[in-house]
Amino acid sequence: MRSKNYYDKTRRAASSSAYYPSGWQLDNTSLDETLSTVQFWVNGTMLTAQMPLAEAKEKVRKGEAFVISSQAIGAMKDNISQA
Repeated sequence: MRSKNYYDKTRRAASSSAYYPSGWQLDNTSLDETLSTVQFWVNGTMLTAQMPLAEAKEKVRKGEAFVISSQAIGAMKDNISQA
């Protein structure tokens, strides 16, 4: 049986694991210009694979999303990944 201290440490580690996108992921030019639509992810779920490229670029520019790959973006809140 594990000690209470073990569970407290595990709980704290899990609650503090936030992903902060790196520099290239905040650059909307990282999206593939040859595509007309991209995927949009929130909390590990793909909301749509049909988000217009222009809308996706605007979300990244405003800081509402970050680039996951050249074909997908993820939601952001307060500069922390929500994807």
